[in-house]
Amino acid sequence: MAQNPPLDTLCGSLSLHASPVGAAMHHAGYRALGLAYHYHPFSIVEAQLASALSGMRALGIRGLGISMPFKLSVMPLLDAIDPLAQAIGAVNTIVNQGGRLIGHNTDAYGAVTALAERTTLSGARVLLLGAGGAARAVAFGVVEAGSRLTIANRDAAKAAELASQLMRSELLTTSQARKSDLATESGRTFKSAQLTQAERSGVPKAERGEARGGGVSTHGDETQAEHGARGEARSLPLAALKVSDYDVLVNATSVGMDATPGCPLAVDELSPSQLVMDIVYKPLRTELVAACEARGVPVIHGGRMLLHQAARQFQLYTGQAAPLTAMDAALSPFLT
Repeated sequence: MAQNPPLDTLCGSLSLHASPVGAAMHHAGYRALGLAYHYHPFSIVEAQLASALSGMRALGIRGLGISMPFKLSVMPLLDAIDPLAQAIGAVNTIVNQGGRLIGHNTDAYGAVTALAERTTLSGARVLLLGAGGAARAVAFGVVEAGSRLTIANRDAAKAAELASQLMRSELLTTSQARKSDLATESGRTFKSAQLTQAERSGVPKAERGEARGGGVSTHGDETQAEHGARGEARSLPLAALKVSDYDVLVNATSVGMDATPGCPLAVDELSPSQLVMDIVYKPLRTELVAACEARGVPVIHGGRMLLHQAARQFQLYTGQAAPLTAMDAALSPFLT
């Protein structure tokens, strides 16, 4: 009697409005590696979230990407949460580990990897514009990578609170000494820690419970905290920022999106020795990106962070290093 062919492993995403972008990247990765996986984007409303996760368990769905507005409300429904995702306060990825649903945040990995393609973050002076959900992921990622971070935000209290949370977080202390394994992903080496041995195998540095941070300060508030040594407390409004003081500048605000056009930085004060990243990817060529290109300032568009966070999801779901070239090619048509 002929045997039935093996069934595909199912992955997907949960969002208010299903998007084909994630499916295109993941399917390109599956094809490139010859994996029997299928990715399906699901549209749900908040009232269906708990039922959707029950379905994930019952149907053996391997992984789900989570979009806003579910990144916070999904957390109490999970069996365990990666320490970085817990610290950031948002989950954008769920892995089904034998019926246990484990929450992760791959945005921090995406941001750090996109930056690390172009510069060394350890010891870099980084200016982060914004203190919302995306900015929180970037902040934890770059400080964990050893950067000296300044946070500037229209709401000074939010910037100060984010800096305070960074410095209170056990993830960003140098006193932790956990045993770890080495894992290599897409040509880069990271240390991994464990939730359980099975659940945390291969988790990269930016998602592990052990971390070494740089410095954190806030602009727009009278608070400044330095990792390892307290720095000078000062207050500086956004309009008074001296952007030339920084090696790396990251826009994690909504400025530049289709609905909120504009340029969040005084680009005429930048130089080719600096690096700028705009995490906005719709449009891909924001006013900030275009202005940096015109001035000869190295700039990273938001598509790189989007690609690398999806690549991290791919690895969590499949256990394989993501084929970045194939996934990037699949992403490109959606960014033009």
